[in-house]
Amino acid sequence: MSSANTYRENRFHGDKGSLNYAESQNTGTPMLFLHGVTRSWQDMEPLMSAFAGEYQVFGLDFRGHGLSDRFDTYLTLDYIRDAVSFISTRFNAPCVIFGHSLGAMVAAGVAAEIPESVAALILEDPPFDTLGANIFKTSFHPYFTALNELVAKHSPSECEMAQRLAELRFPSPDGKMIVRLGDVRSEEAIRFHANCLLHLDPNALVPILVGHWLAGWNWEAELHRISCPTLLLAGDSAFGGMLPAEVADRVTRLIPPAVRVDFKGAGHQLHAAQLDRVVEIVQAFLKRR
Repeated sequence: MSSANTYRENRFHGDKGSLNYAESQNTGTPMLFLHGVTRSWQDMEPLMSAFAGEYQVFGLDFRGHGLSDRFDTYLTLDYIRDAVSFISTRFNAPCVIFGHSLGAMVAAGVAAEIPESVAALILEDPPFDTLGANIFKTSFHPYFTALNELVAKHSPSECEMAQRLAELRFPSPDGKMIVRLGDVRSEEAIRFHANCLLHLDPNALVPILVGHWLAGWNWEAELHRISCPTLLLAGDSAFGGMLPAEVADRVTRLIPPAVRVDFKGAGHQLHAAQLDRVVEIVQAFLKRR
């Protein structure tokens, strides 16, 4: 995940620990990128590079991820509070937020909590109840269970972690077959994810596995409070997308200014599978707002 852009990494110090973040070395409207669970800010780097010419881009490592400190609790609400604190302290002007998966839920929570600080919102395949109380009905529970077991083994190197990660097996989205991760992801993607897992606090997965990840956060009530221009990018559930069509319908009803784009045939990692299309759609959206 290399780029000609240079990013400076810094620490944001909160009450109970510090978070690692990266920023481009230019000025402009701030644009914050928020990664998915088990990842790090570098997962969003290809997107950051696409917008670094027009915005000052930032990538935040969530608590327990990347180079950020480990914390005691890992609810979605905890991540939202961290991001609210970061934005309120670090930015002097309203920002654009692009969030993927967990990052999309956090972005929505921030826009609801401090609407005056968010100029526009891009939500890439937010899982909502799919990784909340409904996770036991999906193929994602065995996937995260396998990830949890892998992280708990404390692989000593990226190479060994990558080898183990490639051998992970879990049900396909339709539940009709067992999938080997190394057969559906590239070697580069496996190596990158392995590196992320080496830095992950295993406790970050616990709320997901027990179905409590969204505890204390009523996402439907919160979405209703969002007033800024919002773009929803929805993956295809048949290919691993985490936002079912009926939930995507609900999201667009709850956020009146929301624009929705469906990615047929693409799964959860839209910015990895169709980077150019995602960038083109987001650029057009930001120009129209």
